[in-house]
Amino acid sequence: KEAEETIEVLKADIQKYTSDAQELEKEIAGHDEDIAVWTGDKKAAANIREIEKADYETMHKDYSESVDALMRAVAVLKKQAHDRPQA
Repeated sequence: KEAEETIEVLKADIQKYTSDAQELEKEIAGHDEDIAVWTGDKKAAANIREIEKADYETMHKDYSESVDALMRAVAVLKKQAHDRPQA
């Protein structure tokens, strides 16, 4: 009789653990889906960042060249201002 009770308890345990395992499988599948979405978002963000970085570098180069040209123009104008009498 004691063996039968133990068998019943063990069968109940097996049924509970099987149910728990199925629930955990569902949760894991949900987490795997979240991870896949987040990985895609991360890749998209990295691509956007690369595009923005390239845009910034192009703009920075353009502005730097413009500032350099302006500085050279100011230097030329200052030099010419010394060579001209004031009106």
